Amino acid sequence: MKIAKKITALALAFIIMLTACDDKNSSSDLKTNEQTKATYDLDYDFEDFDKDEESVDRTKTFTPYEKMSDGPKYEEAKFVDKSNNIEFERIFKAEDLNIKADSKIITVDNEKVVQVGANATISVAVDIPQSGNYSVEFVWKTEQYTKPMVVFAGQKANPEVSPSDVFITYGIYNVNVESEKLVARLTSVGHDKMQLKEIRIFSAQKISQETYNVSAELSNKNATDNTKRLMKFIADNYGKNVLTGQTSNNAMASQEFQKIYNTTGRYPAVCGFDLIEYSPSRKARGSYSNAVDNAIRWYQVENGIVEFAWHWNAPEKYLYDTGSDYTGEQKWWKGFYTEATSISIKDIMEGRDEEGYQLLLDDIDAIAVQLKILQNYDVPVLWRPLHEASGGWFWWGAEGAEPYKALWRLLYDRLTNYHKLNNLIWVYNGQNPAWYPGDDVVDIIGEDIYPEKKDVSPQQSRFKQALSSTESKKIIALTENGNIPDIDMLLEEKVMWSWFCTWEGDFVLDKKSDTVSTEYTPQDIVIKAYNHENTITLDELPDLKTYSLD
Repeated sequence: MKIAKKITALALAFIIMLTACDDKNSSSDLKTNEQTKATYDLDYDFEDFDKDEESVDRTKTFTPYEKMSDGPKYEEAKFVDKSNNIEFERIFKAEDLNIKADSKIITVDNEKVVQVGANATISVAVDIPQSGNYSVEFVWKTEQYTKPMVVFAGQKANPEVSPSDVFITYGIYNVNVESEKLVARLTSVGHDKMQLKEIRIFSAQKISQETYNVSAELSNKNATDNTKRLMKFIADNYGKNVLTGQTSNNAMASQEFQKIYNTTGRYPAVCGFDLIEYSPSRKARGSYSNAVDNAIRWYQVENGIVEFAWHWNAPEKYLYDTGSDYTGEQKWWKGFYTEATSISIKDIMEGRDEEGYQLLLDDIDAIAVQLKILQNYDVPVLWRPLHEASGGWFWWGAEGAEPYKALWRLLYDRLTNYHKLNNLIWVYNGQNPAWYPGDDVVDIIGEDIYPEKKDVSPQQSRFKQALSSTESKKIIALTENGNIPDIDMLLEEKVMWSWFCTWEGDFVLDKKSDTVSTEYTPQDIVIKAYNHENTITLDELPDLKTYSLD
């Protein structure tokens, strides 16, 4: 199987090279990254809006799409150790740093830190003993979302830094350095709400293989057998193979899936669905979705893995355009964004908005209906609610970590203990260790990452950030991505995300070609990702309904 994948990849690459259109990426009407996410799923099929999901006939017989080769065959990951074989580490505290512009050293909790100015430049230079691979880590915290520029040995990055009450670590890892002096620099954060505690420079170190020795035990002790089987399969492959994934409510019927197949000869193993249109405030405006039906088919017929997010549209009471004469920009369909709703999770979770608490329960109960349908079909779900919270752009993360964690635990309790939903694998996606709600209510940790175009690096810093969320060993997944990482680079740095799940739209689609877009991920990287010996595609999945629990 793996040899066949290599041959397929080479053949596809050659065919695509011959047939590719030179101008296929020049279309001016493609949406940008932000536009794609901001206008999520607005291409409604309005003729279906009068349907009632509860009246849909779910006894219908699903017919499978064309199947490819069968029978999984996995090989152990072949890690390449590129470490220096030397030990070198320097830690630079606030007083050791070169500070320019409007920054200053202050004392916080009896420790000196740099209060980073709005137009700051903070740097440090160090002599290294020999050429080789080196890494840097910045230890900081911020009161508001920001994207500083960091530079290390000529390599640049603009990390997304979410608000946090505790110091967190961001790193650039395994950079090859041949000069005698190493420079690390932070610049242009755009505001003065950031504090830098220290900068660490050290010889490259690989993530230990021990990191991937995880338990398949779920937080819900009453999980269904199929849910346990899925978790066991994911745990068995963690650190060895990466599951391929793609977001699309239409799965096989989507343009994304078909263009992936046209490009690579294979389909993703994971499909990311969304319960957005099942939010009561959207249904009240006529929204309709067939995501649940498609997810049932994806699992029961195609033998695929189901992931569900929920862009939770706030209850109707908190939407701005409740009147027919509303002319503002914050429309009802943007109700999952902080800017488009007046909801206060802090007030609700601290008891100052009792009606709001009941409205949240009503929404959760409505979503539970859909999740129960999936459970009735014995479909296990990688359940990823309340995602990207610490960024603050969604209302469930707009007021800090504590209200968010309280909401997470309420959601977990309501779905697991009240509604007896035992088909959920809970995927925490808060994007910040300080927001982690607890091992007892989390099974897997996910990160959503949208790097600069064509950046196919492993994103080791975000992987390590996720690892630091808990002292327990949890599976780490790339639950949303713009660019697909280079699988060989993942192996080299031992950054083995459990799965990736590429966002839909122009991250994949090219309107001028039958193959995937190259605007974000080079086509050879896409082909490699779906044909690599250490990735798993749909045709390579075992029967998930009979996978051994031993």
